[in-house]
Amino acid sequence: MYWVKGCGRCGGCLARDGDELRCLQCGRRFYPAGLAAIAAPAPVQAPVRLPGRKHRKSQLAAHGGVNYAGRAKRLDDAWWLRNAEVIRRLDAGDSVNVIAWALKKPQRTIRLIREVLADRRLSLKNGVVLP
Repeated sequence: MYWVKGCGRCGGCLARDGDELRCLQCGRRFYPAGLAAIAAPAPVQAPVRLPGRKHRKSQLAAHGGVNYAGRAKRLDDAWWLRNAEVIRRLDAGDSVNVIAWALKKPQRTIRLIREVLADRRLSLKNGVVLP
C-alpha cells in the first residue's frame, strides 16, 4: 500500500514495509503508532450552521458576486498607470539601459514591461482586452 506525498521530511511517497512505513525518496521510517494514525484518519465533522445566519456564498450572491470583468479592467488600468513613465520613455526611443538608470529599476523589469506592452498593444489592435 502506498501513500503519495505522505513523508513529513521530504514530501515523498510512503510504502508499507512490514509493520512500518518507509519513504521511497529519503528512506525515513515511520513506526506503527504513526501507521495507525495514517490508516484511520480522524472523522471530519460537518460545520455547524446557526439558524437565521446566512452562508457567505449566499451573501455574495445577494450582492451580485464578484465582478471579474470590472476587476480585469481595474487591473489593466493600474498596470498602464504604474508603468506610464517607462512606456513614455520606450515610446521616445530611449534604450533599456538609460531607462533603468534614470528610473532606478532593474533592466530585466524594463524588458518585461516592453514585452508586455507589445502584447497589450497587439491585443488592443485586434480588439481583445488582456487581463
